Amino acid sequence: PAEDYPDPDEHMLPAPREQKIEEQEVANVPNCAIFIINKEDDTIGNLLTQRLLKCDFVDFAAYQVDPLFARFRLRVTTDGSVSPREAVNRCCLDIHNDLGVLSSAFKSAHESKMAEKKQASEQEVENGKAAQKGLEELNKEEGSEGPFGSGMADG
Repeated sequence: PAEDYPDPDEHMLPAPREQKIEEQEVANVPNCAIFIINKEDDTIGNLLTQRLLKCDFVDFAAYQVDPLFARFRLRVTTDGSVSPREAVNRCCLDIHNDLGVLSSAFKSAHESKMAEKKQASEQEVENGKAAQKGLEELNKEEGSEGPFGSGMADG
């Protein structure tokens, strides 16, 4: 029965009272925190880690995927000019902005391509109409017999 199948979005939606992101400070290391990000996989983990490593104020960033659950641990150490939380927030905003730019560029390119296709299609229709008109004019000049005469079986 249908009720035996899990909800296809279950792996992405947090359970009741489950936080999307949990932060744990690392006691022995200054300016270091571990973020447990629930209901996500290594795609986001890798994206965040790579963006964090590009920041001058980040000394260390790495992630580890949980093998049993849809979550990963992100460890971030900063130089102290910003907190690990602020570093992650900034990187998330940067990624969000980059995705907005990418989306706009994709939409613009798609609309441009569709306009080109429409124009090419309209041109083909115009060429077809011109060819049909030319053929009709040729038929009028040749008479109703067409360009090949009255028939092929004459002789």
